[in-house]
Amino acid sequence: MALFKLDRVEAAIASYDHALTAQPNTPWVLNHQGIALRQLGQPEKALANFEKVVQLRPQNHHFWNQQGITLRQLGRHEAALASFSKAVELNPNNPNFWHSQAVSLRQLGRHQEALASAHRAIEINAKNPGFWNEQGAILRQLGRHEDALTSFSQAAQLNPKNPNFWHSQAVSLRQLGRHQEALHHLHRAIELNAQAPNFWNEQGMLLRQLGRHEDALVSFNQAVELNPKNPNFWHSQGISLRQLGRHSEALISFQNALAIKPDFPAAQGNLALTEQQLGQ
Repeated sequence: MALFKLDRVEAAIASYDHALTAQPNTPWVLNHQGIALRQLGQPEKALANFEKVVQLRPQNHHFWNQQGITLRQLGRHEAALASFSKAVELNPNNPNFWHSQAVSLRQLGRHQEALASAHRAIEINAKNPGFWNEQGAILRQLGRHEDALTSFSQAAQLNPKNPNFWHSQAVSLRQLGRHQEALHHLHRAIELNAQAPNFWNEQGMLLRQLGRHEDALVSFNQAVELNPKNPNFWHSQGISLRQLGRHSEALISFQNALAIKPDFPAAQGNLALTEQQLGQ
């Protein structure tokens, strides 16, 4: 295990291979090798390990949980949910399993069920900020923005150094029309992590709603600089440029958005409008 903890993942996998040569069906070795393979970016190989290990030890909740994590990474959300549900069935007192179940249910659009699972995770461990953040994400999907804000605020209170929790609060505050408060929270998120393009994009949207178009453009420019492959950032930049009367530059931004995502109706409409304003 020391090799694994030192992140010498390839060496760890080799050591597990050696152990499995001597004892090919050792559950914990298969499990740890699966985790190492997943960390190495080989989730399909990892899944083969976990499928074998849950057959060998079907009553072990940890193995079902690891299989669920791997299936989620592969985008197989229904199968992941089945694994997490099995882990919950085997050990209903582990809040992490309820949390994982909640995440999968949310990803499948089953928000009321997800909320029940998230509630259960918090009932067992109310000190985990990630559980509150997940509950907030579900409540937001349900349109319960005040309740979502309460959950995100609790997450930030438990871990004030996590920029994502401040960002989540800012989004909820914006959705509630509390733009100045949202901007304050977003400033904090950016102070903690200035390399997150979505934070800058969110700040730009807030500043735009406050009528601060020059400042909004600065934020959108930063988002584009950090992630020039996101069409939404180019589109946001284009809108601000057009609002500032800089139509030729806006045209380029909308064209860049459509070059990345040709099927982007909003960008298509704004491109056409900008061309009309330019007399093209």
